[in-house]
Amino acid sequence: MRKKVVGITVGTTFNPERFGGGNAKNGKSAYEIAVDNGFEGTEPEWLESLKGADGYTPVKGKDYFDGKNGDDGYTPQKGVDYFDGKDGADFTYDMFTPEQLENLKGESYILTAEDKIAIAEVVIAELPVWQGGSY
Repeated sequence: MRKKVVGITVGTTFNPERFGGGNAKNGKSAYEIAVDNGFEGTEPEWLESLKGADGYTPVKGKDYFDGKNGDDGYTPQKGVDYFDGKDGADFTYDMFTPEQLENLKGESYILTAEDKIAIAEVVIAELPVWQGGSY
């Protein structure tokens, strides 16, 4: 599956033709889709049908914690949840847990020439313009 990297710089005009668009048509509203799938009634009736019964009210200290006095139901563990750097050691690959390593994995993707050009355009657009003097 190919992905397009798209960047738009604030203050510029978006040109959909550049990204293969420009002929888009408005899609159906959620109400129109509901009607297509069997809903019978007006749009206000459909909106009313989306309201559910009153739900459960969460209880502070049981369902959530406000974090005051550090009371959140969990005490972070040094070396697992955080590293203080006091020993001077840098974080290294072997310090990851198997679960952390698994969470780092993403889908494989090889950048195409078009992708690289789009990325370069975004980066170049963000570069400061030399005004003389120093930065």
